[in-house]
Amino acid sequence: MVFLLALFEIARVLLRALLVVLSYHFLRAAWTGLREEDPKLPEAPDPWPSVCVQLPLKNEYYVAERVIRHAAQLRYPGGRLSIQVLDDSDDRTTARVARVVEELRAQGVEITHLHRERPTGYKAGALQAGLGETDADIIAIFDADCMPAEDFLLRTVPFFRDARVGCVQVRWSFLNRQRSLLTRVQAMVLDGLFAIDQFARAASRLPMQFNGTNGLWRTETIRASGGWRGEILAEDADLSFRAHLSGWRLVHLRQYAVPTEL
Repeated sequence: MVFLLALFEIARVLLRALLVVLSYHFLRAAWTGLREEDPKLPEAPDPWPSVCVQLPLKNEYYVAERVIRHAAQLRYPGGRLSIQVLDDSDDRTTARVARVVEELRAQGVEITHLHRERPTGYKAGALQAGLGETDADIIAIFDADCMPAEDFLLRTVPFFRDARVGCVQVRWSFLNRQRSLLTRVQAMVLDGLFAIDQFARAASRLPMQFNGTNGLWRTETIRASGGWRGEILAEDADLSFRAHLSGWRLVHLRQYAVPTEL
């Protein structure tokens, strides 16, 4: 009995210590979030680096065309932008994607449709496969439910003028925030993650992560950090921390957001 009481007391002390540490972290993050502002947009690079937009998707029939058309509308200096649709679908999505890609290609858009009939490595495998098909300096990544604005690249690529910057992540906004109580709660939690926690980490030069979409990577950073690993469940966090350990900086933009869905 005495042993159990002692064990309970030790557990209580450890939990209190953990709460103190977490409270300090959240207070520090909140203070940093209130005090710091988004980094200023650097001057336009000269020349602009080449950019490849990767759109990984699988069986996203109802939103695939939307994200492809948004990517095709991105403004960027001529001849420096290409698009890859990384399609691992095994349903009617592939036919729809092929039709849209062919239409855009006829309009002069530099876009390719990479369909893996026997995909391996999940999303990471698709991204790595696409990486092997481009020599672009910068990789921009959008999931199928994202709707990047036309000025996305013009508002983000200049940050790569700093040779130490390996990744730029922007905040998510939510198209279906008001759909239900569940989506409102989810949006509130994710708003806190982006606007406070991750922004404070980036501003304090602490480890933060790329969130899988609505961001850009320097191609050199991906390759120097070991590439996308399909055997890892959270490939975005894995690459982010490997890049951080290699000395790369990750920039987080709080005031600029890309609409997506919950």
